[in-house]
Amino acid sequence: MSEERRKVLEMLQEGKVTVEEAMRLIEAIGGGGGTGKSKENTPLSGVDLSGAVLDGVTLDGARLEGARLNGANLENANLRDADLREANLGGTNLEEGDIEGAQLKGANLSNANLEDVNLRQAKGEGCNMQGANLEDAVLTGATFDGASLKGANLEDVNLRDADLRGANLEGANLEDASFEGANLSGSKLTGANCEDLHANAIDLSGLNLAGGNLEGARIEGACMRGVRLGGANLESVNFRGANLRDANLSGANLEEANFEGANLEGANLSGANLEDANFRGVDLRGADLHGRNLEGVDGRKGEP
Repeated sequence: MSEERRKVLEMLQEGKVTVEEAMRLIEAIGGGGGTGKSKENTPLSGVDLSGAVLDGVTLDGARLEGARLNGANLENANLRDADLREANLGGTNLEEGDIEGAQLKGANLSNANLEDVNLRQAKGEGCNMQGANLEDAVLTGATFDGASLKGANLEDVNLRDADLRGANLEGANLEDASFEGANLSGSKLTGANCEDLHANAIDLSGLNLAGGNLEGARIEGACMRGVRLGGANLESVNFRGANLRDANLSGANLEEANFEGANLEGANLSGANLEDANFRGVDLRGADLHGRNLEGVDGRKGEP
C-alpha cells in the first residue's frame, strides 16, 4: 500500500473524512486505480479535507473546485494543473509544493504557507492571499489580476512577466522581489516594503507608493509617469533612464539616488532630500524644486 493511501485510510479511521471522500481521494491519488479514469475525471469538488495531513501527495490535474483544504498539510504536494477554483486553502501549508498551471480563481489562500512554492503560469484571478507567506516562491507568467495580497510576505519572490493588474499589495513585504516584465497597472502598493525591489523597465505609471520604503530598489528605465512617491524613502534607488514626468516626489528621501538620464519634467521635488543624488543628463524642465536639500547634488540640468 502506498504511503498516500495509508494516510487517507488513517484519516478515515480518525473520522476526518467520510468513506465516500476517502474513496474519491484514493481514486484521484491512484489515477483511477486501474478503472481507466484519469485524475481529471475523478471529481473531488467540494470535498472536505480541512486539517488533513497529505504532505507529498500527488493530485496533479485533480478537480478540487470548491474543496475545503483549510489548515491542511500539503507540504511538497503535487497539484500541478489542478482545478482549485473557489477552494478554501486558508492557513494551509503548501511549502515547496508544485502548483504550476493550477486554476486558483476565487480561491482562499489567506495566511497560507506558500514558501518556495512553484506557481508558474497559475491562474489566480481575484483570489484571496492576504497575509500569505510567499517567500522565495516562483510566480513567473502567473495571472493574479484583482487578487488581494494585502500584508503578504513576497520577499525574494520571482514575479517576472506576472499579471497583477488591479491587485492589492498594500502593506506587503516585497523586499528583493523581482517584477521585471510584470503588469502592475491599477495595483495598490500603499505602505508596501519595496526595499531592493527589482523592477527595471516596467510600467508603474500613476501608482501610489507614497510613504513607501524603496531603499536600494532598481527601477532603471521604468515608466513612472505621474507616480506618487511623496514622503517615500528612495535612498540609493536606481532611476537611471526612468520616465518620472509629472511624478510626485515631494518630501521624499532621495539621498544618493541615481537619476542619470531620467526625465523629471514637471515633477514635484519640493522639500525632497537630494543629498549626493546623481542628476547627470536629467530633464528638470518645469520641475518644482522648492525647499529641497541639494547638498552634494551632481550634474543638475534644466533647473528652473
